Amino acid sequence: MPATKAIRAPCPICEKVIRTKYMRDHVDNIHGDAKGHECNVCGKRKSSAELLERHIGQVHLDAEKRHDCPVCPYRSDVRKSVEEHIKRQHVPVRDHKCHICGKKAVLKRDIARHVAQVHSDAGRRFSCSLCDKVFLRLSQRDNHVKAVHEKIRDFPCEQCDRAFVRPCALRYHVKVQHDKIRDYQCEQCNSAFGRMEHLKKHIRVVHEKLREHCCHLCHSAFTTTHYLKVHINAVHAGIKDHQCQQCDSRFGYQSALRAHIRAVHKKIKDHACNQCEAAFSESGDLSKHVKEVHAKIRNNTCSQCNASFSRPHVLKVHIEKVHNRIRKNKCAQCDAAFVYASSLRGHVNSVHKK
Repeated sequence: MPATKAIRAPCPICEKVIRTKYMRDHVDNIHGDAKGHECNVCGKRKSSAELLERHIGQVHLDAEKRHDCPVCPYRSDVRKSVEEHIKRQHVPVRDHKCHICGKKAVLKRDIARHVAQVHSDAGRRFSCSLCDKVFLRLSQRDNHVKAVHEKIRDFPCEQCDRAFVRPCALRYHVKVQHDKIRDYQCEQCNSAFGRMEHLKKHIRVVHEKLREHCCHLCHSAFTTTHYLKVHINAVHAGIKDHQCQQCDSRFGYQSALRAHIRAVHKKIKDHACNQCEAAFSESGDLSKHVKEVHAKIRNNTCSQCNASFSRPHVLKVHIEKVHNRIRKNKCAQCDAAFVYASSLRGHVNSVHKK
C-alpha cells in the first residue's frame, strides 16, 4: 500500500508552506499574537485551550516532570525537550545556518523560526508608537509599553521595593534574590546563578573576557548589542529616560535610578562591610569599597607615570587632568577654564565675588 502523501498548505500569515498537521503549532509559535488563552502562571498566551493545557503541564506542573538533564537541574515531562535542551545548552554545535544573514543555530527549526520572524514580512511587525522599538510579538510590545513608558508593574515583591510586569519575573526574582536558590554553579569560581544563560554570560565576561560589541565612540566593550545601545544612549547621547518620581533626578540606566531611590530616598544600606562599619545601598559599591580600602587592589596603571588606581574611570580622570591637562571646568561668567573643579571655585570666589 503506497504511503499517504503529507498534505501541505501555505501559512495564512507568512505564506510559508508547511504540513497542515503542524499548522496550528506554527501559527502559535511564530505568529501567535491573536492568542486568546493566557497562562495564569507566566502570562504566555496560546491560540487554543489544548495548547494552553499542554504548556501548563510541560512547564509549570513540577510534579509531572520526570525527565532529568544529566548535567544540570533542568527537568521536563517531554523527553525531546530534554534532548533539545542538552543540544542547546551543553553541546551547542551550531550546524544549521540562515541562508540570508548567516546566523547559526543548534536546531533546524530554530533557523526556520528565525527566518520567519526576522526576514519575512510577517516578522518584526509590532512597533511601539512611543519609541522606535519593534517587536516580534504583540505581547512583547505590550509588556514593553507597560514597563518602559507607562511604568506599570503589577507584580510587586513583598520583600523589597522591586516590581515586575509578569508574575514569572517576580517568582524568579524571589527565588534568586531572596531565597538564594541558584542552581547553576560556576566551576571556576564560587558564583552561582538562577539560569543557565546567566552562567554562560558570566563565563564569557568574567573568565573568557569576551566583549564582542565595541563602542565606536569610546572603545568600551559589551557582551550584547542591547547593553551597547544603552551605553551609547546614556553616555554619549546624554539620554536620561528614567525619571525619579520623588525628585528631579534623571538617569540613563534603570539600575542607576533604583540605586538612587534606595540610597537617597529610602536610606537603605543593607550591604555592610565585615571589616569596618561602612554600609552601602548596592552590593557593587560594597565590592568597590573592599577592593579599594581593604584589599588595596589597584590594577589600573598609568602608562605615563606608573600611578595605579582601583577603577578604570579614576585612571581616565587622572590622565585627562594630570597628563593631558584637559580643562573641563569652565567659568560661566568669563572665558576662564580649569583642570580642577576646586580651581574653578577659587577663581569664582576671588574674581567674581569681590
